[in-house]
Amino acid sequence: MKQICTLLSKNANYVYHMLSVSKAGYDNEYGNKYVNIHPPEDIKALNKLKSFITVQGGEHCGELYWLFSQPASFSDTISLEE
Repeated sequence: MKQICTLLSKNANYVYHMLSVSKAGYDNEYGNKYVNIHPPEDIKALNKLKSFITVQGGEHCGELYWLFSQPASFSDTISLEE
């Protein structure tokens, strides 16, 4: 039986942080808490691209989502396995 391997990636965390603070597919307390650390014009820019960068439960996958989500998940990872 294979064990579950857990990885941490700063790059992937940043991608989902930005999706959360811009409410691009994620509308949660985390995004509400940290939205103010970014310039409002950055959040507005992400909102303009929302339909291109959002992925929502198999219902919608923006055309640009894969450009940043896949590479970010494979780089700069730290294994939590012993």
